[in-house]
Parts: sequence; structure tokens; C-alpha cells
Amino acid sequence: MILMGFTTITAQSKSDKEVKAIAKTFVQAADVQDADLLASVLYEDALQFVLFGPKVMKMTGNDFVGMIKAKKLGGTPRSTSFKHVAVEENDTASVTLQATSNEYDFIYHLNLFKHEGKWKIFTINTRVNPVNG
Repeated sequence: MILMGFTTITAQSKSDKEVKAIAKTFVQAADVQDADLLASVLYEDALQFVLFGPKVMKMTGNDFVGMIKAKKLGGTPRSTSFKHVAVEENDTASVTLQATSNEYDFIYHLNLFKHEGKWKIFTINTRVNPVNG
């Protein structure tokens, strides 16, 4: 399906598959606390905003990688499902995905650019909800 120049999740182009793989790697790297793997998909100056209840937290990609490396975040396997994937001009993309563990439900909105020939996550907006709350 094509809508105003965007390729949606129903069309599986090469770029769609690459972007989905990067998004999946982002989640899996946190789940297994692999800082190097996480760093491989994040732009070093990426920004992440996390909405957890009424609190909004901000961190850079380097901060996030450091917290994973120090085992302060992650370490719990999550199931993932894609809600939206859009690639424009083969160098800009947005992904919405859900990653759920027994404790928390994460909704991620990722914005990616193809930078120096590789897809990188530049911004992350995350909403975290307790599963039983």
C-alpha cells in the first residue's frame, strides 16, 4: 500500500525489512543488555524521551548505552510487535512498535535516517506502562 509517498507496513520493500531489523535489534540489545549491539543501531547523539506515568525523562543515545552496559536497564526478554513502519525516499523512516514483558509494556516511536549507508535511530519516544496497572 502506498500513501502520499510513504511505504507502509503492508509493503515489504528492502528498506522496510532493514528498518524493522534495526528496530528489533534495538529492543533485543536492551533485553540481553548488549551495549555494543545497542550502540550499533543508535546514532551517538540520539535523543530518547521516556514517558513513565506523569514523569518525562530525557537521555542521549550514549547515556542509554551506558545504562545498558552498567546493567541499570534492560535484562528482561520482551515480545515485540510492529504497529507501523513507514519509509520515505529510502533514507528516512519511522517505526512504532510494542515491546512487552511480564512487568512493563513499552510503546516505542523510532525515527531513523540512513546515515553513511546505514540505518541509525536518531530519536526515540517511549511510553512505559505497567502491565497490571
